[in-house]
Amino acid sequence: MHFDYASRAAYFITICESKRRQVFSTIDEGLQLTPLGKIIEQEWLRTASLRSYVQLGEFVIMPNHFHGILKIMLPVGSNPRPRKFGEGRTASVASIVGNFKAAVTRRAKRELPGVEWDWQPRFYDHVIRDEHGYLRIEQYIQDNPHTWASDRDNPQSTSDDGFHAWLESLPPPTPDDVVDPGNPT
Repeated sequence: MHFDYASRAAYFITICESKRRQVFSTIDEGLQLTPLGKIIEQEWLRTASLRSYVQLGEFVIMPNHFHGILKIMLPVGSNPRPRKFGEGRTASVASIVGNFKAAVTRRAKRELPGVEWDWQPRFYDHVIRDEHGYLRIEQYIQDNPHTWASDRDNPQSTSDDGFHAWLESLPPPTPDDVVDPGNPT
């Protein structure tokens, strides 16, 4: 079944550095953003101020990846026909994330020309389906700096955190089983 990623829903987003270089933050005695991480934070927060139909939930900027909850509060137009792979859509998760990544890249090239990094070409998304899922994802984001040693995106990790196995075990979303982004809990 087709799911419209411009629908009113809450989405769990993960965006990685292309080579898993640890250039966004450090985790020693707590999470510390690098200058690039600060740009990521500023541009993520701008995402909602630039788009009246978007709200942001919990987010974290890890050493080599970013997790965030993105809420589309109002569907912006409807498009009932399935789109072809790669076909763009205004106000969709893909366009919002693409614009965010582009804004970070532009600023970083201008403000931090000596930092070697790049976004992974794509990103991971998950439609949040219910209150339990929302709370579990929110807790995962909050705990992520404390569980960095077992994070699957940590190149030194050899363990499995269990969270991603749960996430990957869920069936594809349908329009009838998504959490209300205005009242996720």
